[in-house]
Amino acid sequence: MTLRPALRDAAALQSGAEIQAPWQVCLLGRVHAGGLWGEVYSWPLRSVACLLARLALSPGRSFGREELVELLWLGVALDRGRARLRPTLSALRSMLEPAGVAPGSVIVADRLTIHINLSALACDAQLFERHVALGQWLAAPSWLIAPLWPKHSPASNAVPRLRR
Repeated sequence: MTLRPALRDAAALQSGAEIQAPWQVCLLGRVHAGGLWGEVYSWPLRSVACLLARLALSPGRSFGREELVELLWLGVALDRGRARLRPTLSALRSMLEPAGVAPGSVIVADRLTIHINLSALACDAQLFERHVALGQWLAAPSWLIAPLWPKHSPASNAVPRLRR
């Protein structure tokens, strides 16, 4: 399987420089991750994919474990949620930090918080948000827009027109 082109950060949108993150997470369309250590298209539990999505959308932010428990298992008792978070985090970590990769190089966790290492991951949803913020969403690569409109192809001009 081929990986999507390297994602670009907001400053690089102007200069054309690419981020060389070990993992590229795709949240637009089918959730998957690919990079230097392989590709992940199937998730052992929905909560593993949801945890990845939450962390990938805010890579610079540390999330409290209680906050993630509430997000992933709404209304579950805190002690039960913590017990569920441990194997969920372990499964995600084993997928993104396989044997031979330094622990904590992608996911950084302590007793209170969890976050993604900024240099370890790039996310297509963030790239699309950056294009929109710069008023360039129609200039976004077709591989980025296609999951939003599955019938879209670069030659079809099927992208809906939005008011400016």
